[in-house]
Amino acid sequence: MLDAHTTARRRAGAALLAALGAALLAGCTSPAPAPAPPSGTSYSIPSSTNRAPDPPLPSDYDQDTNNELTAEEASLPQLWALANSEVDPSASEAPQQGFADFSAAITARCYPILDPADAAELEQLHAAYLPLTGPDAVTAARAYFDRATALCM
Repeated sequence: MLDAHTTARRRAGAALLAALGAALLAGCTSPAPAPAPPSGTSYSIPSSTNRAPDPPLPSDYDQDTNNELTAEEASLPQLWALANSEVDPSASEAPQQGFADFSAAITARCYPILDPADAAELEQLHAAYLPLTGPDAVTAARAYFDRATALCM
């Protein structure tokens, strides 16, 4: 038979597990309108007053059913977080789809509100990245990403 101390410890452990489970469930029910970065990763997304506008959510979007948004529907901060993970200085391969989606959103949403010289600068930085591979591509993509962030976020 268990003594009172062991029983109390088991009850406390069960209560802790229940609380953690409730916290995890609460996190699962929060709105997540676009693909998220890998689990356990969080980013401090920059923001300024010159940020390009985000598209409105589609009329058939229902966050309760966790409909996924396309890259064209996702907000710029959501796309930024995915791209940021792909141009991390420790990356050894060229950025993938997250970076391409961010770049396309910058072109569509930000270029129209930029000064023509700034848009040309971004276009030049983007063109410099395209033919590169491996770590060189990461470095060049990061230069574009940082400038796009400064001008459009």
